[in-house]
Amino acid sequence: MGMPSQTTVLIFDEWCGFCVRGIHFLSQKDKSGRIRFLASQSEEAQHLLNKHGLVFNDLNSLVYVQSDRYYLKSTAVLHLVKDLGGYWSWVFVIMILVPRYVRDCVYDYIARHRYCIMKPNHT
Repeated sequence: MGMPSQTTVLIFDEWCGFCVRGIHFLSQKDKSGRIRFLASQSEEAQHLLNKHGLVFNDLNSLVYVQSDRYYLKSTAVLHLVKDLGGYWSWVFVIMILVPRYVRDCVYDYIARHRYCIMKPNHT
């Protein structure tokens, strides 16, 4: 399995129904097809995570990879919406003003309860 040709990758939990629905929504908004979506359980994602010194089992976050940089939690979401372009860029401009610890507290709360928000995806 080769690495993705795009340099922008979103790694997500494929067992999380909330996450999978979010990915479907995002893939529809990514008109340019620039973002590659990888399930964190896949070999490609594991390789990319290892390259950045991240371990899936310890990870409770989306990982947004742009070339050699990666972003976690709310910062990953912000960079993702910025890259969608259009009015989504304004979400980045507004939310980047919120301190990261506040954004990450909200992100962590949602991440902890994501299986309650939506049933796990067991495909």
